[in-house]
Order: sequence, then C-alpha cells, then structure tokens
Amino acid sequence: MNITTEHTFETALVDTLVTQGGYTEGNAADYSKDLGMFKYDVLAFLQTTQPKRWEKVAAIHGSDVDNRVIQRLYKELDLRGSLDVLRNGFTDYGVRFQMAYFKPASGLNPEAMELYGLNSLKAYRQVYYSKDNKNSVDVVLALNGLPLATLELKNQFTGQDVGNALKQYANTRDNRELLFAFKKRTLVHFAVDQDEVFMATKLDGGRTYWLPFNKGNGVGKGNPVNPDGYRTAYLWEYILQRESWLEILQRFVHLQTEEYDMDGRIYKKETLIFPRYHQLDAVRKVGGHVLEHGAGKNYLIQHSAGSGKSNSIAWLAYRLSNLHDAADQRVFDSVIVVTDRQVLDRQLQDTIYQFEHKQGVVQKIDKDSSQLAAALGYGTNIIITTLQKFPFVIDKVGDMPERKYAVIIDEAHSSQGGEASKKMKEVLSVKTLELAATEEADGDDAYSADDMIREEVERSAAARGKQNNISFFAFTATPKYKTLKVFGQEKEGEKPKAFHLYSMRQAIEEGFIHDVLKSYVTYELYFKLTKAIEDDPKLKKKKAAKAIGKFVSIHPHNLAQKTEVIIEHFRGIVAKKIGGRAKAMLVCGSRLHAKRYFEEFTRYIKIKGYEKEIKILVAFSGKVKDDNFPEGVSEPEMTGFGEKELATVFEKEEYKILIVADKYQTGFDQPLLHTMYVDKKLSGVKAVQTLSRLNRTCAGKEDTFVLDFANDRQTILDSFQPYYEFTTTTEETDINHLYDLKERLDSFQIYWQTEVEALANVYFDRQFRADSAKGQKHLYAYTDTAVERYRALAEEDKQDEFKKGLRSWTNLYSFLSQIMPFIDSDMEKFYAYAKLLQTRLPKRDLSEAIELDDEVALEYYRLQKIKEGSIDLVKNEEGELSGTLEAGLKRSKEEEALLSEIVSILNDRFGTEFEEADKLFFDQIEAELEKDETLRLQARVNKQDTFKYAFDDLFITKLIERMDQNQGIFEKILEDKAFGDLVKELMMKRVYRKLNE
Repeated sequence: MNITTEHTFETALVDTLVTQGGYTEGNAADYSKDLGMFKYDVLAFLQTTQPKRWEKVAAIHGSDVDNRVIQRLYKELDLRGSLDVLRNGFTDYGVRFQMAYFKPASGLNPEAMELYGLNSLKAYRQVYYSKDNKNSVDVVLALNGLPLATLELKNQFTGQDVGNALKQYANTRDNRELLFAFKKRTLVHFAVDQDEVFMATKLDGGRTYWLPFNKGNGVGKGNPVNPDGYRTAYLWEYILQRESWLEILQRFVHLQTEEYDMDGRIYKKETLIFPRYHQLDAVRKVGGHVLEHGAGKNYLIQHSAGSGKSNSIAWLAYRLSNLHDAADQRVFDSVIVVTDRQVLDRQLQDTIYQFEHKQGVVQKIDKDSSQLAAALGYGTNIIITTLQKFPFVIDKVGDMPERKYAVIIDEAHSSQGGEASKKMKEVLSVKTLELAATEEADGDDAYSADDMIREEVERSAAARGKQNNISFFAFTATPKYKTLKVFGQEKEGEKPKAFHLYSMRQAIEEGFIHDVLKSYVTYELYFKLTKAIEDDPKLKKKKAAKAIGKFVSIHPHNLAQKTEVIIEHFRGIVAKKIGGRAKAMLVCGSRLHAKRYFEEFTRYIKIKGYEKEIKILVAFSGKVKDDNFPEGVSEPEMTGFGEKELATVFEKEEYKILIVADKYQTGFDQPLLHTMYVDKKLSGVKAVQTLSRLNRTCAGKEDTFVLDFANDRQTILDSFQPYYEFTTTTEETDINHLYDLKERLDSFQIYWQTEVEALANVYFDRQFRADSAKGQKHLYAYTDTAVERYRALAEEDKQDEFKKGLRSWTNLYSFLSQIMPFIDSDMEKFYAYAKLLQTRLPKRDLSEAIELDDEVALEYYRLQKIKEGSIDLVKNEEGELSGTLEAGLKRSKEEEALLSEIVSILNDRFGTEFEEADKLFFDQIEAELEKDETLRLQARVNKQDTFKYAFDDLFITKLIERMDQNQGIFEKILEDKAFGDLVKELMMKRVYRKLNE
C-alpha cells in the first residue's frame, strides 16, 4: 500500500475510531439515499433497546411495522430535525421511541447508565449519497443509524490540502441531498488535512461559513507539532471518540433562532451552533478542575472578542449546574450568571431548554432584589442577574442556607474588586461565616455589644476574601491587573495567569475579529503658546499644565481644523467602505469636548452642503454647561432622541458618525463601525477596549481605520501587547502600602479615631441596620465634624491631596482585601467611615478651577501627518500588567513655576524632541533625593554598592510621586526593565557622588 495516499489517511482515522474510540466500522452500502439514514441500523437499535415498545407498535402495524416506523421517523426528521429527534425521540401511534440515550449527570440511576452503553456509533467509509451522480463522501459518522457528521480528508503528500476539501464541499456537496440538508440529517461537516481542521454546520455552496476547529499553535492559529503523528489527530483521538462525541451532541450542539421584523413581517434565521475547539476545551477543563478540587476556587477565562463568549458562558453554566462529585452530590446548588448583556439571558434560556426540554431551569431576575433572594433561597439551578442588584440583597436575606455557588461573571473588570462584589460574597457566604464565628465562640452565646460589632466587622472583611463555598468564573478579553490577581491562577514563584486563553492574536489570525492596528495613523501636535498678559502669573505646575492642555484641546481653531480633516476623510474614503454602509466614531476627551465637536460638525456640514450625505449623533451622560448653554444641555436635547434609542438610531443608514465621551467605548457592538477618530488620551485596557469597537466582522468589511490625534504609536502598541498573547502581572502589590497611605491621611487630622469607632458601632450594629431611619442620623453626626475640618483647610491643594488620598485608599483597600491573608477590623471600620465621608466632602465649584482662556493666546498651531501604516504587535512575547505600587502617595509640596516655564515643558513634551522635558523631570527627582536626610546619612556611612539598596526604594517612591508630571517616562521606567535599571544606576551614581562632595 502507498503510504502517501489519501486512502491511507482515511484508514488511519477510521481505524483509530474503531480500535480506540468506541465505534464499529459500518457498511457504506447500507446507506439509503431515499431515506437519508442507515435503515437497518435504526431498526436494530429500536428493537434491541426498546423491545416492549417495539412489540406495542408491531401489534398496531403488523407485518409492515419496519416500513411504517421508518416512515414516521423520516417525517419527524424532516419536520423537527435530527438534533431534536435525537434528544427527545419520536412518537408513532402513541408509542414513544428514543433515538439516543445520553449519559446521566450522576450515577444514581444504573438503568440509565446501562442504556447509555447501548448506543451504536459507526464510522462509514466512502458513502455514495446521491441518486444523480457517483460522488462519495470520505467518512460519515452515525449514531444509532442516523448520520450526524461528514468528513472530507486531504493528504498533503498528494499535493492537496484542507483548501481543496473546502472547495469540494462547495462545488460537489449539494445541500438538496438528504445527507447534507441543513439540520435534517448531518449536524456538522469537517474538512481535514494533516495540519488543520475546518467545520461548518450548514453547507451553502461558495457561501458556506467555515470555522477553524484548531487547537491554536502557541497563541496563534493552526495546530502545534504532534511528535506522535498528525497535528490534527486530536479530532479523531479525542473530539470524536465515543464519550466526547456523545457529550457534544447532548450538551453543546444547539439551534439558535433570531427573529427579524421586515416590512411588518417576522422572519426567522436559524443557526446550528457547534462549539469551536477553544470553547469546548475551556468548558471541559474548567469542569474537570472543579470536579477535582471542589468549590472555592476562582477561574479566569481570557477569551478575546470574537471568541463566542455568550455560548461559552451558556455551556459552562449548564455544565456547572449538572456537576456531581464522586459521592453523586451536586458540586454547586446554584449557578449565578452576572451579566449586563440583556441578550444573554434569552439565549441562555433557549439553549438550556433544548438540552433539558423543561421550564424553570433558568430564572432571570428582572424585578427586584426580593426575587433574587427567593431564587437563591429556593436553589434555582441557574440564575441570571446584574451586578447592580447584589448590593441590595444583603438587606433582604437573613439566614441563607449553607450552599455552594458558582458565580459566572461576564466581562470581569475592576468592579469585581469593589463594593458590589463584596456585597455579593456577603450574601452567598453568610451561613458559612456565621457558623465559623459560632464555632470559635467556645460555646459562649453571651456576646458583649463590642463583640457583636467586632464579629460583624470581621464577617464583612472576610466576605472580601476567597470563600470555600463560592467559585468565581470570570470571562474577559482584557483582564486588568486586579482581575488577574483576584481570578487568575497563581503558582508558587509564578505570576498569576488566566486558567484558559484564547488570544487576540489567534482570533485575528482565524478571522473572527479585525486587527484594528493594521491601518493606524497618528497625527502629532505641534504648538506654541505665548503669554497673553504682561505679567507672568505664578501658578502651581500641575494645575497650570492641566489647564493649558484643556485650553489647547478645545480651542475653536483646533476643533475647526480637526473637523475638516475628519469630515473630508470620511467623505473621501470611509463612506465608500462596506458597500457604502460604513460608519465612524469620534472619541472625545470630555463631555464638553463632545458637545463642541457636535456643534462644529453641524456647522461645517451645513456650510459644505453635506446634510444629505452625513448625519451625526453625539453621546454623553448628564448635562454639559457651556457659554451658549449656561444651564446645561443634555444628549437627548442635542440629538432629539432618548439615550436608550441612540444605539438603534445609529443603525439607520443615514447616520454615519457617532461622537462619544465615555459612552459606547466598551460593550458596543456595531459591525458597520469601520473608522475611529481619537481625540482623547488613551492607554492600557481603555485603549484596547476603545479601539476594539472596530474589530467586529461583517459581510463586505475588509479592514478598519484609526486616525489618532492624541496618542503616540508606542503608547497604543504597549497597551495592546499584553492582550495580544498572554497576560501576566509584573509587580506584587504590597498590602502594607495600605498602612503607609493611612498614616498620611491620619496626619491631616480631619477625622478622629473616636469618630471612626463611633460610626462603626452604628454601621455594623444589626439593630441599627434593621432600623435605617434610626441609624442614619448618627452616620451624619459622626462625619459632620470631619467635613467642617476639611472645609477649614486653608490651602486648596491640601484639600485636593486629602480627597484624592482618601479615594485612592478606599479603592486600594477594596481591591487588596479580596486577596489579603488577614482580617483587620480597624481597616474595615475605617473603610466604612471613608466611603461615607467621601460622599460628603464638598464638590469644588467649576469657577474655582484654573482657567487660562483669558490668559493664553494661541500663537501657532498646526497638524503634521507623521506616520501611517501598521503597528506590529510583537509575537511570542508575554504581555505584562503593572500592579498598584504607591497609589495615592503625593509629594508634600508642589513646586511653583512661571507660566513660561510650563509652556516650554509642554512644547517640548508634545513636539518631536523630549529631551528638555525629560531632563527637568529627572532633575526634579534628583533634587528631591539629594534633600532626603536619611539618604544623605546612608551615602556618608556606606560604600556605593550598599548605598544602592537604600537608593532604589526611595527612587521608586519619588518617581511615583511625580508620575503624573511625565506619564510616558514613568511607564517606561517601570515597564522596560533594561531602561529602568539604567536610569536608576546612572542617577544613583550621580546622587552618591553629589552627597559625598
């Protein structure tokens, strides 16, 4: 036999299925072209597995029973499809037959397990399927006589590959043939060669939608080298083997139906969903790990946009709700899906109904927290809710039964490190924690009032950490540092990583999303500012820098110039894309920015007579005050549409450009969005999420385009790199930093410890919590004096520093307490106090902010196109995210500087050369280091090698204190180790030399 032929490849595949996969090889000649099934196999299955039912129907039909039952099955397959018939059987003259027996969730029913073993899986080679030609399909897989999958194989040694298999399906596999008819017989078709696998659930000639069914090669497309043989051997050695294949048919494949209203008529579109490899792999690996380790573990599933997260979540929810341990006990009493995507709940209910074929398995919480509390108490299998509802549940639920919960979080981000997440954990772990507290009481039920408060405080703190009865499963494409720390897998000596990865690179290479950086154009700002007044006022450096930046970015001349660039670019290029249906988004830095852009766009479009070509919309929250709207103007007032209508209105053909300010930058899926104009500083996850609005695919969309007015290429590259392949973190967050920052806040003497204690005694006392009207007055009383002390601070900067420090501390505590290895009652008390005080501190009047519009004139401003082309993301490079190092620690005094000095720094920073700005940044840090008394002493008594250790810590502290003065240099020092080490070494030597002069 020639070992290089396609026949040899076919033999290897089928032999493996037969010898290792639980199949028998069938007789291809048994296939009935008229019936679209293997008739004799069907009859044998029914008679063997359901003899009593067969006797009943035989008594009705007599000698014609075989033909009559087969005809009935034929009609049911034609009407309902093979998937529904497999799962729910068919009825003939009142006699109900099963066409498959699927594996029960537990071993409590031995008879069900026995029937499961009676399923007949067969592999057929070279099946001739048509009465009109002599074409044959390489391999057909059947279950109990019903054909469910076809495979076309190509051997590269013969000069053919998987592409030839795709063409063969397109050109010679007619979907009018029963074997290939959509959903009536076969459910999936595989095109296979030695390197790659593609699949489709509906054959439609050249329009067939093929999906890759590959493992991924590293973190890109394709499959890894298999030292034991074919790269694609996983298909027949794992996916199609008996247990796996039957589970896919039972728990994964489903029919998705979408309805469309066109001209008053409802049209339905049906799509047969078969899991992609990464979806199947993620659900199975997560389920297997849970089965091995039980509840209480956290899982991060990092799947890129385009990965099919909605289906993955539905499959995982169903799997977790059915998991039983070795003792046949359910691992989880309820599965809670936390999502803000309204489409997900309907999809989840429809999908799981197909698996279970009964109502009530899934409950959507769409009323109030009482409904959620009832569902939790009742033990509903799968509960769908929003994160916003959980903060209210703690007040509704008393003694929650001790149960185990799986919580699936859709698009997990830092909100999971916040107050709402803590409340969720409180509700779900109340019984477990109270039981533990009772056991620790040594049988003494007589708690003092202080003990009761302490217990409540510690329970609240403990709820932030990991709980043995709750497992979190977080799905996200772009995990932040916090997400990795809370949900990631940590091994000793290693950084936390996602439990399962489907990378942005693989999604791009497989064609599920567009690479938004392929056509990326930056514009660099050049401008000069001159004094508009005779005397140069003295201003705080940071405030003046911010004010000048604001003046430059919203100056009318600036917006007018950019408006012309954007509108003409859209008309000349973008409007022709996607068959003339392309749309664009302009991302602005503020609501005022967006409002003025909308007015400038409207003015320009009217002057040019473009009203019939381009209609625009603007999106921002609340009201924006401006000179022409002193009372403020809202989005609906400017657009004429309600906020909830806007996304739907933007779908209309005539609306071409959407101007946004902190809206629609995440979670907004509009496939026709082709181009993005960016006039906002972006970095990190915000940059990725914002630009990724363009990555959705649709028919006719071949590319995307980004025109960026505000960012440099390196910043965008650095932002995307961590999510392009594998995301880890770089620095461990030091929990002791909480105490450092707390000491800094204490030094302001705005709050007193006695007030913190007094408020905690009310806030954590259940009696007061139950009677909120009685308790609320005390909360005001214990924070009033702190508010007055805050007002009494003479310096505005001191107020700013305290307010920002307080916010940094609460954010840091909310995050760190998720993973902290201790319970600190004092910290929990201060957290409760700080959260309430934050809400009461006065908001600064806008008129108090520094305004430079009357002080600075725009002398020169122009745009120069500097770079155009693709930003190349580095392959085979692990992306890293930096943690919170010294958040909230500020320098004790801001240096004052002349306005002209600030102007010079800004000019250098935004021009082509940065040397002067960077030199000043380093000079300031160096000067502060030289003033440090401890460092002076260390330099005098130690050699340089020993001095280095004291210097390194202080250098990082000073760097962080000045990070907002030069974010670019700060990030480069922390993220680029070689660069950072060199800077530290050079500066250390300079400081050591100067201190010893």
